Amino acid sequence: MLPRFALAFALCAYGLIQESVARQISDEMVGRIDSVFAAFDHDNTPGATISIVRDGEYIFSKGYGMANLEHSVPVSTSTLINIGSASKQFTALGILLLESRGKLSLDDNIRILLPETPDFGTPITIRNLVHHTSGLREIVNALVMAGWQLEDAMDHSLAMQLVVRSRELNFDPGAEHLYCNTGYALLSDIIARASGEDFHSWVKANIFDPLGMTSTLIKHDRVMIIPGSADSYAPAGGDRFEREFHNHDFLGGTNVWTTADDAARWLANFDRPVFGGEDIVDRQYQRGMLTSGDTLQYAFGLMHGNYRGLDYVGHGGSDAGYRAYFMRFPKSRFSIAVMSNSAAARTQMLANAVSALFLEDEMIRIPRPPVVQDAGVPVEVPIDLSILDRLVGEYELKIRPGFVLTFTREGDRLFQQATGQGKIEVYPSSDSTFFFKAVNASVTFHRALDRVVNRITLHQGGDFEAIRVETSRPSYEELSEFAGTYFSPELMATYRLVVEDDKLMARHQRQEPFELIHDDGDTYRGPWFFAKARFIRDDSGTVVALRASNGRVREMLFERVN
Repeated sequence: MLPRFALAFALCAYGLIQESVARQISDEMVGRIDSVFAAFDHDNTPGATISIVRDGEYIFSKGYGMANLEHSVPVSTSTLINIGSASKQFTALGILLLESRGKLSLDDNIRILLPETPDFGTPITIRNLVHHTSGLREIVNALVMAGWQLEDAMDHSLAMQLVVRSRELNFDPGAEHLYCNTGYALLSDIIARASGEDFHSWVKANIFDPLGMTSTLIKHDRVMIIPGSADSYAPAGGDRFEREFHNHDFLGGTNVWTTADDAARWLANFDRPVFGGEDIVDRQYQRGMLTSGDTLQYAFGLMHGNYRGLDYVGHGGSDAGYRAYFMRFPKSRFSIAVMSNSAAARTQMLANAVSALFLEDEMIRIPRPPVVQDAGVPVEVPIDLSILDRLVGEYELKIRPGFVLTFTREGDRLFQQATGQGKIEVYPSSDSTFFFKAVNASVTFHRALDRVVNRITLHQGGDFEAIRVETSRPSYEELSEFAGTYFSPELMATYRLVVEDDKLMARHQRQEPFELIHDDGDTYRGPWFFAKARFIRDDSGTVVALRASNGRVREMLFERVN
């Protein structure tokens, strides 16, 4: 496999930067695009690709950086990259195509094609799955709560197993919008049963092949080899990177692997539909609606948004160290796709920056043009490491009481963990400002007159103030009321709670012991996968159960069994 990689890339005349022959833009514009992607234009960093389509014409694509750091294989426009959740637009299109052929209806109860799913009282429809309004619990969040590690091998069948064992939903179907990969996994099963074919085979024959996306595939087996694919990386401090392993075969919501060239063919279909005509494109843009009548931003695997006064539809993707963003400005008939094999890549910011190069005259003016540095990775600077200890603590967002940002120090590194989310490293850009490489966000620490850090500002889609909070400590006797063994029938998982050194500790055979920290009343908080634990008492005041939540899993019941 490796010699074929080397040969394929050696045939290209551009060295580290691979460029499509479809280029239809000026050298000056190419230089400006190159500047946006400068952070990836190295032989010791993961890479990125860009595809641009205008008026249905494929006008530009290019690859930067490395597909494989171990063997010095560069990225090209034919390198296959996992687009993560951007895969959902293909699954949603598949549902629309099957509906147009009379194989199903969006308002069908999912139990028609998936009879093994429980009856929750209020029917879950196919439309609910498409728009993330089903109330189903998120598969990855649920598995980690059950004791799985993110590095574990996870098979697609686990999603249906979770649903079959479910006793409750996060909310009544149609009542809320909560992003859910479980729903899209079920959509892939629905496509398979409605068509009578394997999901990956049907999508290839009915979507990829008609569009000429001959390299694109769905990874339907986690151990399958994908020739010409990029490996996955994450920052490891300084200029170092480490492997970020992709070890699952969940379908429907992720695992489409495509190239810059094929991505352009997909984007061109929005302007010049190969099948279904303009009607099918209009259907893809149709927003979901809640039972309350509120309209969602989420459509059919696409999200509506606005950038500098221009409406767009798009969808991002994140899986292991892979990142992607597909974006289209319908009125301008301009589309762009950015993909990367680096967890540090801010693909939406990159897409925004390049879009502004082409659509500046149509956009709302800003004081300065997009800064190249903002589109890549901000500069990390050395600081006095003793400063880190002053920053450690818990900060509660003023606009969202109960949502806490916890900062911890591990050696010479600082990490942030938000309620219901995973731990993410932050990097210093000064002694009071830190930025995230994994997400598009930064934080400023503010000191009071006594030099103590008493608040922070989170910069993520706006500026949000958070105040340092002091945690109350219940007595040993109070904590002992919660000690015991708790079992979840839905997750088939058991936790044992014990009091050690005046701390309430949770133990699971596959998790490191973790502390449950008192929040308020009988509510405690823990790490992201067990972010909130609310204890339940019977009429006598005895603790009989707990309900655990972690964002996309709400109020999972754990019964006290001793």
